[in-house]
Amino acid sequence: DISTDGIMLIRRRARIGEVITTRYLHESESTSHHPELGFSLRTVSRSTIEHRAVYAGTATVLGLYPGSNPVRVTDPFSALVRVTETILNGTTETYQIVDGVETELEPSELGPSTSTSIEWVVKGIGAVRLLFAFGEWLDPIISNSIFNNGSNVVGAISLEELIPESDIFSEHLSASGGNPNDAADTHLTEVGQEIILWPLPEEREYVFEVDPKSQLETAAEDAGLAGDEALPESIPQNDGVPNILKFAFNMDLASPDSRTLSAEGKSGLPAISIVEESQTKKLQFDFLRRKNSGLTYTPVYSTDLDPQTFSPATGAEIVTNVDALFDRVCVDMPIDFSDTNAYFGRIKVEY
Repeated sequence: DISTDGIMLIRRRARIGEVITTRYLHESESTSHHPELGFSLRTVSRSTIEHRAVYAGTATVLGLYPGSNPVRVTDPFSALVRVTETILNGTTETYQIVDGVETELEPSELGPSTSTSIEWVVKGIGAVRLLFAFGEWLDPIISNSIFNNGSNVVGAISLEELIPESDIFSEHLSASGGNPNDAADTHLTEVGQEIILWPLPEEREYVFEVDPKSQLETAAEDAGLAGDEALPESIPQNDGVPNILKFAFNMDLASPDSRTLSAEGKSGLPAISIVEESQTKKLQFDFLRRKNSGLTYTPVYSTDLDPQTFSPATGAEIVTNVDALFDRVCVDMPIDFSDTNAYFGRIKVEY
């Protein structure tokens, strides 16, 4: 597969639960000078490094925040869970250099030492979580009822039991947070299932911090309004409905429009009524709510029409998707007529 920017994207494959062993030699050389002591040191390190790695399964990372505010990623990422055991064994040879003459000092051993890491890796981002511990833990991890029918997780018995706390060297946790000692969001798949390690990138949804005023300005401009007529509180159509409410409730800014939302409607002012259900009376608020608009919709009620007496309504909120721009919201608030003979309701829209 070739991406639009000319970069070759190769799909690698692996099998869940299959341990892959990789060995390589590592050699490094460095020289340090100590003129105040009259000598230099040349150090040569040679080591054999063995990696035993297994893809344990996949996990869902609920949300990553890349630091590009005001943009935030809202949909989850799929992460690969990889367990790697690294075994290092080697020697370090040191030579003292005095007046150009080298003298070999006593060599020192490197290792043998073993460390194990559990990584949650997201394509294009890297390890969003890393647990690093000293010791040989790969075999206990993959034999500890981890690979079965997919119901277990990495460290299902808790990481404290899987790897004793005293042996935990470091824990790196990024993404949306979480408990470093809880891996309950890491679900495994069946042993032998083939997975695509690096699939092609998927489109992701981004939500931007929105300014309702700028959105309303655009809507007013599209409706042919300008100057004072385009202000949020203006009523250019002389129909009693300000621009901000028409924008909030999906109404026509270009023409007179004061309709009330009908039972199957997708536009209109809130419908507020008293309904009776099982001998219980409720004040029902039925209204449209614009998605990702920055507007705040609050159902309020009062037993008289004094603006100072309106309070937020209480009751279950039922939200129904209308389309890409609007939800339909219904709030039922139980009411009691024993102390009053009237209830009034409205939807308070703020920005």
